[in-house]
Amino acid sequence: MEADTCKTLVYATRLLTTITTALLSVALVVTGVGIIFVPVVLVIWYFVFWKMLKKAEALYGAGKCREAKDKLIIPLVVSILLGGVITFVLLLIPIVGCSDDEKCSPLGATPYQPVTE
Repeated sequence: MEADTCKTLVYATRLLTTITTALLSVALVVTGVGIIFVPVVLVIWYFVFWKMLKKAEALYGAGKCREAKDKLIIPLVVSILLGGVITFVLLLIPIVGCSDDEKCSPLGATPYQPVTE
């Protein structure tokens, strides 16, 4: 799998977690327990999902797949602990599917392939 595909999957995951966190926060406020739990939900979302997925996205864009995979481990574990199966699968695909640094190329560039005849 190429780096741009992995970057797109990480971006989709970041978008999905943003939408679900917003909906969860609204639901918590409406039910009345939001005063206590919304700050906790927002802190987890910002530090675990937003910042780490943004860094992983930038690393995939730079062609540094190994470092990007390392950034995805913590959000992967947190998503499965919180019951986010879709988020877990969307994060697992770039970790398993994207190649290492030797084969991973920056966006828009293709790795050098010698012509053999």
